[in-house]
Amino acid sequence: MVNNNGFETMAKYLSGLKVDDSVSKEGLVAAASQFADKLRPELPSEPNAPLAQTYGTLRDKLQVVDKGDHIQVTFGNAFWWLFLEHGTSPKNHQGIRARNYVHNTFAANKNTIMQTMVKPVMDALKK
Repeated sequence: MVNNNGFETMAKYLSGLKVDDSVSKEGLVAAASQFADKLRPELPSEPNAPLAQTYGTLRDKLQVVDKGDHIQVTFGNAFWWLFLEHGTSPKNHQGIRARNYVHNTFAANKNTIMQTMVKPVMDALKK
């Protein structure tokens, strides 16, 4: 007996759709920019923090980068965002409490970011 749950039919249908790479990239750039815009106000911007004095604040470093085959939302050389996001262990010092700026912002805006990503593709398919 054949498992007729619709996945094979849908896979055949989707394989026949042609979407230009520039259209899908347009959606990725728009979604990454939207995420960066939502994330920027959530980030700490204390200019007198020791690492911010050397490298700049996280708000200033946040950027969308086109790497050719993929799009990145990055903090540039502001490596310490990872310590703020995930925290540090308090073995030999007080440690840093995890603040989850990136995770919480994405979780709160996931649906609108996904809609922004898919919209150019859907518009191209309607043509």
